[in-house]
Amino acid sequence: MIPSIGRIVHLRLSEGCAASINKARAESGGALKGNTAKEGDVYPLLITRVWGDEPTETTPVNGQVHLDGNDCLWVTSVVQGDGPGQWFAPPRA
Repeated sequence: MIPSIGRIVHLRLSEGCAASINKARAESGGALKGNTAKEGDVYPLLITRVWGDEPTETTPVNGQVHLDGNDCLWVTSVVQGDGPGQWFAPPRA
């Protein structure tokens, strides 16, 4: 899928992303709340920037990951794929 600004795709969390989410929540003094994040969890990613003048399926994106809680995760230069830390098109229902 060729990414575009405003599109909602899915992001599979990497171990580093999950650790960052859990650490921020633990250090927030209770201000940030949500279920524990772990590698492989899938969340919606709102694309806010597509890199390059003519996007392709390999173009990296930036965006906001909407988590299962009252917080979001900002991600940068994420590429499309099936692995942890990558985004993919949601399956059609």
